[in-house]
Amino acid sequence: MIDRSGDILGIYDKVHPVTSSSDYTLFERGVTPGSEVPVFDLDFGRIGIQICFDICFPEGWEELARKGAKLVFWSSAYNGGFPLQVYACLHHYYVVSSVRSDKSRIIDPLGMILDETDRLKNVVYRDINLDFVVAHYDFNHSIPDLIMKKYPGRVEIRSRVDDAHFLVEPIDEAITTEQLMREFGFEPASKYFQRHKEAYKFLLEGKRPPPQKAAHGDRPQYAKWA
Repeated sequence: MIDRSGDILGIYDKVHPVTSSSDYTLFERGVTPGSEVPVFDLDFGRIGIQICFDICFPEGWEELARKGAKLVFWSSAYNGGFPLQVYACLHHYYVVSSVRSDKSRIIDPLGMILDETDRLKNVVYRDINLDFVVAHYDFNHSIPDLIMKKYPGRVEIRSRVDDAHFLVEPIDEAITTEQLMREFGFEPASKYFQRHKEAYKFLLEGKRPPPQKAAHGDRPQYAKWA
C-alpha cells in the first residue's frame, strides 16, 4: 500500500497462493504464503486487500470485516464472479475488483454491482462515501422514508427488500451516519445480529436473556409505523 506521498504505508502478502505444480509442492513458482490479513487506515477510510485465489477462502474476508474494513480491493487474473457480491453482502463493505480479464467491478455493501468494465469500457469510476451504514429492516421499516423526507437529495438510500437490508450513505459531507442513527433511532445490521448472539448464550443454558435496550425501542418489528 503506497500513500499519496509515494511512501509505503503497509504490505499485504497474499495468504493463499495457488499451486503451480500437480503435486502441490510449488506455489506460484516459489511464493511463500503470507500469514496476516491487515487493514489500512487511509485518509478516506479503512480498507483491506485480497488477491486472486484469496477469493476461495472466506476466512480472510471475514477477518477484514471483524477489523472494520469498509472497502476491500481485490486484484486478480480472472473476473471472480458472484462470490465477490456474496462477500460484499455478507460483510457489508464495498468490494472493488481490478482484473486482467474483462469484468472489473464496483460492488456495494448490499452486494449490488454499481458499475463494471467490459470489452468496450476499459475504466469505470464512482464517488462513494465510506461513512455508510447497512441496517436490517426489522424494527426499521419506516427509517428509509423518514430519512429521505428529512434530507431529500442529501442522503442516498439503497434497498434490497428481498434481503431485508438497506444502506444509508450521506451525500452531504455535513451529515454523518452516526448523526442519522441517533436522530432516527436505528443500529447497524451487525449490531442487530450481535444482540441475537448475546441472547442465544442464555437460551442455550436454559435461562431467560436479560433485556437489551436497542435504539429502535418498542417500534413494530415487521411493519411501518410512520
